[in-house]
Amino acid sequence: MMTQRIGPTNPFVEFPADAIEQSIPDRFAQQVRLHGGRLAVKDGVRALTYDALDLASNRVAHRILAERGIAEEPVALLLGHGAGVAVGILGALKAGNFFVPLDPAYPGARTRYMLEDSTASVLVTDGEHATVARRLASRAVAVIDID
Repeated sequence: MMTQRIGPTNPFVEFPADAIEQSIPDRFAQQVRLHGGRLAVKDGVRALTYDALDLASNRVAHRILAERGIAEEPVALLLGHGAGVAVGILGALKAGNFFVPLDPAYPGARTRYMLEDSTASVLVTDGEHATVARRLASRAVAVIDID
């Protein structure tokens, strides 16, 4: 019996130095220009093209900047597993921040501790987790809903 190989069929592609020596938002912007109408991320419910992902992450970035201005501080992400994660990560990076992922499946006390320990003043979430996010935020935390 012959075993069928499952996995990538194309060979490894090396990137030129100028393609990797840039920030993630800059690299993403380049992909938006090249492949705007193509599928960028898909989950069981949502499918976003590069253009749509760019617009959604820009909205998140602008909300983060409106809440906290230009500051290099952590942004907490309380998101399920799906396309919203890409929106939240790109939004935080475009705003010039780093992100702290919080898993909504963790017990509330653990997630609250991680949020407080991170000193994040902005919490990005989605509609599914907005109630939990507001409950976790024991101090003044701006909750940004990505939906």
